[in-house]
Amino acid sequence: MSKEEYGKTIKIFLPNGNTDNVKIASIANSTVQATLIPRNILDSINDYEEISSQGIYFLLDNDNNVYVGEAENVRDRIIQHNKSKDWWVKVITINVISINSPLTKADIKFLELLTYNKIEEAGRYKLDQTIPAKATVSRDRKADLMHIYEDIKMLVSVLSYPLFNPQRQTADDTVDEEEKLVFYMNRNNISASGEYTSEGFLLYAGSQLKDISTKSFIEGNSGGVLLKEIEEYIMILLKLKNMMDIIKQLRIYYLALHLELLNL
Repeated sequence: MSKEEYGKTIKIFLPNGNTDNVKIASIANSTVQATLIPRNILDSINDYEEISSQGIYFLLDNDNNVYVGEAENVRDRIIQHNKSKDWWVKVITINVISINSPLTKADIKFLELLTYNKIEEAGRYKLDQTIPAKATVSRDRKADLMHIYEDIKMLVSVLSYPLFNPQRQTADDTVDEEEKLVFYMNRNNISASGEYTSEGFLLYAGSQLKDISTKSFIEGNSGGVLLKEIEEYIMILLKLKNMMDIIKQLRIYYLALHLELLNL
């Protein structure tokens, strides 16, 4: 019998009412809070008392580089990094807002190493730092911290940084073959394949691309062929009466054309 899945309620609070500014994310019935702070507004960091407690943090840039750290006062540590590290543009702080069960030094050291290892395992972001020190916690506390990690994983992903989610390099074997649309292209001794996923078009590992610029697809012989194919395809769409069939066909052709343009 499969485990029944339930939804989660996640709240994102915008203290300044601006989507490009600070974002505070939390999960209903959870004490974990993730705060995303752009570096260019650090002057106002003292306004956020909730991040002055013990916790961990992730320094991030625009090229998928990440630094994992911990501190007894996360706010003060971020201020230090603002002076000593020049490469990052945003930081996500993780704090547990709880009077009854606050994080200890051993807890945050455990979470620091755990998140470091999970990011490395996922392989989506690059780590350039020494491996955090190992911390020992009791078995029951480890169980609590693993639940906290699951909340951290979800919150940073909701804040558009899927640090712990592996990026697939091959076809998803969990999807029914009849429902999956895989596209193949073989042209000019170049071959590629891919599929459409929830994150966009995924080009499979092993696919080939040209390493030189080419003319746009409306120029040259290849472009002429494609234009003719598009005209023929429009005629097919005009014959369809069901809107869902039209949408499905447009989706299929868009993805096929995407692969074609990569290798003109």
